[in-house]
Amino acid sequence: MSSKIRTLDDQLADMRDHAIAKCYLHDAEAHPLGQAKAFVELRVRGADITVISNRGASRATLLTKRVTLSTLASVFQPSAAVNSGTLPPNTVFWGMNIGTHQIGVYKPPARYKLAWGGRDFDLPMPGLLFCGFGRTASLYALKGDEFPVDDSELFYPPLPNIFGGGNVCSGQNSWGEIRPDTITAVWNELIASEFTGHLISGRSVSHPSSIYDLWSEIDGTDSFPENELVAAHKTVGGIQR
Repeated sequence: MSSKIRTLDDQLADMRDHAIAKCYLHDAEAHPLGQAKAFVELRVRGADITVISNRGASRATLLTKRVTLSTLASVFQPSAAVNSGTLPPNTVFWGMNIGTHQIGVYKPPARYKLAWGGRDFDLPMPGLLFCGFGRTASLYALKGDEFPVDDSELFYPPLPNIFGGGNVCSGQNSWGEIRPDTITAVWNELIASEFTGHLISGRSVSHPSSIYDLWSEIDGTDSFPENELVAAHKTVGGIQR
């Protein structure tokens, strides 16, 4: 056995002992799980590790999940520093979920030059919340011009190409993971792209069949009519993963 493998095995053994010490509980009053028992087995599979947790009750439950060694290490070392780097202006939230960035950036009400069907529109837009969850972009609208907080209500943006859950239809775009240092470029590419006839309904109260009918109506006007926004039944805090 090579020294590299022995070193990795030593790390796994230490983690296993730590996990068993944390999960094997004897005192019923020490934890709401009572007489919970757990066994954690770590097995090397190339660059991955399989974690098996078996908690005893009347019937045991088996949970298997494949993770990288660095991810597993971070579980047992929660104090390890995680650096976001420089966050873009108006960042509402940022975090890491299983090693993947999640970030939301607020775009105050503004005017945008948008294109569809060979025509250019000069449109007022409400405040927008542009989010990245790994490789997935999401976009929501907000009422008013105050900086959003966790309980701020979200609406569908008055734009096409947005799925019902708020995710952006990326089309031919390939953004990779959306991170603090890339989200501005992704936003600029999205808003400069020519929109299509995909997912155009349900984005306006008075024009439910096509958001482009509203675009034609408000083209060149000074402010977006917020009574046209359709509720997404979500909040800023609720979309964070």
